[in-house]
Amino acid sequence: PVDGQVYHLHPIGLTMRFNAECPKECATDAYELEGVAGTLIVSKESFQFILDKEGYSKNPYVPAGASGVTLGYGYDLGQQTIAQVRHDLAQIYSQSDIDTLTTAIGRQGTQARDILSSLNHISISKENAISLAIKMKKRYAQLVIEAYPGAMNLHPHCQGALLSLVVNRGISFSRPDLESRLEMKQISDDLLNLTPEKIPSRLRSMKRLWEGKAGLGGLIIRREEEAKLFERGMKCDCWR
Repeated sequence: PVDGQVYHLHPIGLTMRFNAECPKECATDAYELEGVAGTLIVSKESFQFILDKEGYSKNPYVPAGASGVTLGYGYDLGQQTIAQVRHDLAQIYSQSDIDTLTTAIGRQGTQARDILSSLNHISISKENAISLAIKMKKRYAQLVIEAYPGAMNLHPHCQGALLSLVVNRGISFSRPDLESRLEMKQISDDLLNLTPEKIPSRLRSMKRLWEGKAGLGGLIIRREEEAKLFERGMKCDCWR
């Protein structure tokens, strides 16, 4: 595997989901992320977008903001449980390295940066990082369905945009506080009210959380690109 390409996912035949008259800009290769609660279908473009945004790092790092110690392509230890980490990393790291990495579980921001130096000797290959990313994205796809079940009816660009959001911000509507998670709840309401066309504006509204803060410009750009991707999907009425 090279350059963050996606492996071990099954492309969906275009004729299965798109009408024959579907314009070129709407028909897209997509990947199924299957789970107990349902199947999220994300465009290949959106999945690659997530990998590109998360970026690959051989050694653990802590992104700007309130992120935790992160592995490979965006596997944030700050958002995981001990059981989940041990399960996900079992085939990738030695038991000794896993024991060390678990010290980062639940730590975010300054707390995560404080212990980063004790983890810098641990590394992951790009191939293993991709495998871990796919495993993580499948789990996050189930979180998308849990928080936003109506997403499964949307174009794969839209489903992918919401997956990107949840990978980055989680699914809580109340933590750390209601004000900072307002738009996350509004997106849920938009889907329940069958007004998904409002979602791009919710994504853009989130920028308020990072504007004027040093080192967080990437989050502002990411929300804008998610909004544009969602809008492209909304223009397509030939899905399903």
